[in-house]
Amino acid sequence: MQHQIEKHASSIEFRLAGELVSTDRKTFEAAIPDLLETSPREIVVDLKRLSYMDSVGLGMLVTLYERARNNGAAVVLRQPQGTVKKLLETAAFDRLMRIE
Repeated sequence: MQHQIEKHASSIEFRLAGELVSTDRKTFEAAIPDLLETSPREIVVDLKRLSYMDSVGLGMLVTLYERARNNGAAVVLRQPQGTVKKLLETAAFDRLMRIE
């Protein structure tokens, strides 16, 4: 997993690329405090360059969602593609988070 964090006035953009799999758990969870430190209203997770995600990757997104919600922030999943989009649809992630 490659990632970038871009801070805006009231939101944070978290860009993911490559694959989001079990071996990325520590890196992903280490990024969460950086995403929440400015108390954003919204965290936008840009998925357009993410080519693959396993079930552990789904769990990481749930962890981000729960931590963000506890801090008063919404999570938006932006532009999932291909198998990542199908996995999110199958797991009904649109019930937890907005998917654009």
